[in-house]
Parts: sequence; structure tokens; C-alpha cells
Amino acid sequence: MQKWMMAGLALVMCATGANAQRDGYRERAMAYVEKYKMFAMAEQQRTGVPAAITLGQGILETEAGNSVLATEANNHFGIKCKSTWTGETYSHTDDAPNECFRKYTSTYESYKDHSDFLKQPRYKPLFNYAVTDYDNWAKGLKRFGYATNPRYAQQLVKIIEDFNLQDYTFAATNKDIIYPGEVVPNADAKPATGVAVKEQKKPEPKIIAANTKGARSNGNTKASNPKVVTTPPVTTPPPPVATESEMQTIAEIAATKETIAAGAEPGKITRINGLRAVYGLKGDVLLTYAIKYDVRYERLLEINEVPDAPLSHNMYVFLDKKKTRGAKPMHMMGKNETLLQAAQTEGIQLKALMELNRLEEGEVPLPGETLYLQRTSSEKPQVIAKATTLPGGDKGNGKTAKKQTYLEKKELEKAKREEEEKAMALKAQQEEEAKVAALKAQQEEEKKLAALQAQQEEEAKQAALKAEEEAKTAALKAQQEEEARLAALKAEEEAKLAALKAEEEARAKQGNRVVIKENEPQDEFSRLKSQLDKVVYAGDEKKEEDAKK
Repeated sequence: MQKWMMAGLALVMCATGANAQRDGYRERAMAYVEKYKMFAMAEQQRTGVPAAITLGQGILETEAGNSVLATEANNHFGIKCKSTWTGETYSHTDDAPNECFRKYTSTYESYKDHSDFLKQPRYKPLFNYAVTDYDNWAKGLKRFGYATNPRYAQQLVKIIEDFNLQDYTFAATNKDIIYPGEVVPNADAKPATGVAVKEQKKPEPKIIAANTKGARSNGNTKASNPKVVTTPPVTTPPPPVATESEMQTIAEIAATKETIAAGAEPGKITRINGLRAVYGLKGDVLLTYAIKYDVRYERLLEINEVPDAPLSHNMYVFLDKKKTRGAKPMHMMGKNETLLQAAQTEGIQLKALMELNRLEEGEVPLPGETLYLQRTSSEKPQVIAKATTLPGGDKGNGKTAKKQTYLEKKELEKAKREEEEKAMALKAQQEEEAKVAALKAQQEEEKKLAALQAQQEEEAKQAALKAEEEAKTAALKAQQEEEARLAALKAEEEAKLAALKAEEEARAKQGNRVVIKENEPQDEFSRLKSQLDKVVYAGDEKKEEDAKK
């Protein structure tokens, strides 16, 4: 009984410990979000990387701000050195021992480098997804090799949903966000460092409609259904959220988004998209600016794409010709903002802006829609279409007519995209078939060359064998000729010997005795000559003896 009680107590203690651990992690994660949410939203407006993705990765990579890389190297996203990194480094064991990781001087530097890291071509397809489509962003990060963990996408999506990080993506689309260090309305300057800010009346939380185009649609109503998001109240966070330099950097980023909305200094030359511009107010006559800044009036009208009339809106007036691409990747349409105002805000030609976003004359994107400034959008943003006349000449309900026109255009665009996709697929198939055919032809050519080489080697081998046989035949022929020559010589000597013999025999018959040993060999010329000499001497001796007698 006591044993069972102890086991039960151990299980209770384990469960309590696990719950405490989960609660501790949740508290750390929520504190992490509260501490760094401004960084993520500022980076979304600067580069288009969703704030939910940035915060989710930060929580996942740092274990909610508790990792060694985060605490000792300010590295919140596990980015390794790579060959292009020239800053400080930190050695840490991850997938392999003592790997090289990037080290930052501040947390915001890590957040900024993370956004820039995702802007490299490897991750470019991510920006085809809507900023609210965190599910595809998470899957794309895994697919394009950001992490080796096979469950990275699922873990990232769970963190985003558990801590409602999508709210900060929606909040970052609101142009009225006040960032740390930004000059707020009714204030002329930022407070000095270390000086307490007088508490101002809190603004009412802004209610914004979530733009769910392209958002995750898996049954999770948080991301897939239209919703109303309450923008989290934004106040200057207490130190030590960020250093003074970080605050200033974020303020500069926000300023590029909020210059017109927050107000600018009319008559003061500034630079937008690298171009000289001066802020003009509604009702200003451009002739005044032409005279003041020594620019031909007709050219000033042409540069700014406005008629010969007073300005219809507050906007920047450019003194240099606007560019066909913006300095930032995207622009978020504001309330009551016209397309010309958007073009003037970003320093981009109106025609180029319309072409990049597939817009037609008279179409104005809805507030909250994203306009692309550096590449062509994959689809047209939702627009306020031009009013149309229904059949019969009667103007129907304007709202209904616009909706019908929009749907029709959407269908045409969809059909056009499908045709383009089919054409691209066909082209890819043809290219693949051409590659296969070229590879096959190359293989056949290699086979022919191999066969030709083998044939040449065989012919060389046969030629060598033939030469060898001919050499043998010639040697044999020479040997036979030598043997024939020796045989002829022998026959000649034998004939000479026979002649000598016959001559001696004839002499012997005449009374001369010739002594010849029959058994001596008679086949050599020298022996024959010696024998002949002996015969001669023998004949002479015989004559002398006969004479003596």
C-alpha cells in the first residue's frame, strides 16, 4: 500500500513539475513577445517579412529568449556565419561541434539581419505569399532550407497560434502605429535620453479589419476567417527594451512609412527613393516651386504626373524624375489614399506602379492592400473598380456593378494565370524533352566515338600482327636464301673435287701415282687445296725417285 502511495505521489510531483515548466515557458514567451514586438512590426514595414513569423522564429530559436546564442551573442535566429559575414562571430555547438554563428552588438541588429537574410534569392518565393499567410511562410522556410528540423514548420505555426502572433502582423499593416522614439502628435521633439516622458492620454485601441487574402485556411478561424483585430495599445516600453541607437533606427524606419501621415516640413528639401523632393500642401501651385527651385514648370508637371492646377492633396513634389522601382519592396495603402499619393510617397512613376500591380486606369486599391514596388505582383490587389453601366443604358446600383466588374476581372485574371501556368508547364516539358533528346544524342555520339576508337585499335593491332608476320616471312626467306647459297657453294666445291679426282686418276693411269686417303673428308675447300698440294708433291717425289733409279 505504501509503495502505491509513493508511486502516486511521484506521478503527481512529475505532473506538477511539467505544468510548472510549461507555465514558465509560456510566461517567458509572452514576455519575449512584449519585449520585441516593436522590432518585428518595424521589420515587417521595412522589408515585408511578417511580424508573426519573425516573433515565432525568435521564440522557437531562442527557447523564448533563454538560449546561449541569444544571451551571449544577441543572435535570436540561429543564423550562421556563412562566407559573406564580416562581423563578430561566436563559436557554438549545434548540428556539429564548434560551428560559427553571427554575433551582434544589439538585439535589433539581429532582427534587422534576419529580415535582410530572408531577402536573399534563396527565400525570394516566400514574398509571393500574402503577409498574413503565416502557414505557407512557415512551410516555405523549411522547404527552402532555413532549418534541418523536419517538424520546424509545424512547431512555428503552433507558436504563432498559441501566442496570437498574427495580431502583430495585422497591427503592422496599420499606418497609425507609433514606434519607440517616434515624434507623436502634439510633440515637437523626442525627449532626451534618460528624461522621463510625461504620460499622455492613451489613445483608444484602433479597430482594423484583418486582410485575410492568402491567409491560412485549414479550419482555424483565427487565420482563415475575416476578423476584427484590436491593435494592441502601443506605448513607449520601459527600458531596457532597446538601446538608444535601436530606438533611433526604428524611428527612422517608421518615419519612411509615416512621413505624410504624421506631417512633414513644407518647403524643406528631403530625399525620397534617392530623389530630391519637397513636401507640398493641398492647394499649392507648382509654379511657385518651379521658380523657387529653378525647374522648368512644364517639366515639374511632367515629373510629378499632375495637371496644371493646384495640388489636390498633400503630397511630395519631386524635383528629379521619379524612378520605375521603389526603395522598399512594398507599400501599404492607407485610408483615403490615392494611387498618385502612393506613387509620390514612394518616389515611383505612377505608370510603373500600375504595371507592377496589374492595375488599370481608374482602379484604386482598397485600404490595407499591399502594392509591390520592386517586382511584378502575382495577382492584382482588391480595388475600387470604375462604375459601369448596366444593359439598357440604366446605371444600376453602383456597389453591385463594381462587385460584378471585380468578379469578372478576377475570373479573367484567373483564366489568364491558368493559361500562363499551362504555357510555362508546356515550355518546361519541352525544355525537359529537349534536354533528354540532347542527352540521348550525346550518348549515341559517345557510343559512335567509342566504336570508332575500338575499330581503330583493332586495325592497329591487325597491322602490327601483319608486320610481325611479314618480318618472320622475310627472315625465313633470307635464311632459305642463305642455305641455298651455301648448298650451291658446297656443290661447286664438290664438282671441283670431282674434277681434281678425275684429273689425278687420269695422271695415275699415265704412270703417276697419286696418294689420296679415301676416308678423309673432302667437303671443305681448304682441305681440298691441301690435298691437291699433297698430290702435286707426291708426283714430284715420284719423279725424283724414278730419276735416281
